[in-house]
Amino acid sequence: MINDSRWHKANLQNSNFTKSKITNAYFNDASLVNSNFREAHLNNVDFVGAELLETNFYSAELNKINFTDAIAISANFEGAKLSNIDLTNANLQDANFENTVWTDVSFANSNVSGAVFSDAQGLTDDQKQLLRKRGALNVT
Repeated sequence: MINDSRWHKANLQNSNFTKSKITNAYFNDASLVNSNFREAHLNNVDFVGAELLETNFYSAELNKINFTDAIAISANFEGAKLSNIDLTNANLQDANFENTVWTDVSFANSNVSGAVFSDAQGLTDDQKQLLRKRGALNVT
């Protein structure tokens, strides 16, 4: 369990946070390229400006997460539960959002080109239309 931690501009590439419980953490401008958050429980975590290329959030539970200005190209969120998520200006190009469950999310100005949303649940009709318009795939 990791509580009340700050990782500002930290180099955490290839880190393994599998099944971890992280609360009140700040990874602002941190490099988490190819890191693993598989089945992790994250609550009130900031990834503002973080590099999350190819980072794995498979089956993670994400609540109150700020991904503003984050770069999550080719990140894997398959099977994740995402609630209270801010993806403003995030680069989610080619990310995998298959079988995800969404509650209260903002995609404002995000790049979702090539991102896959097969069987994603909880997105509003307006969000689905916006995602398709921006080049997201398999949005139904």
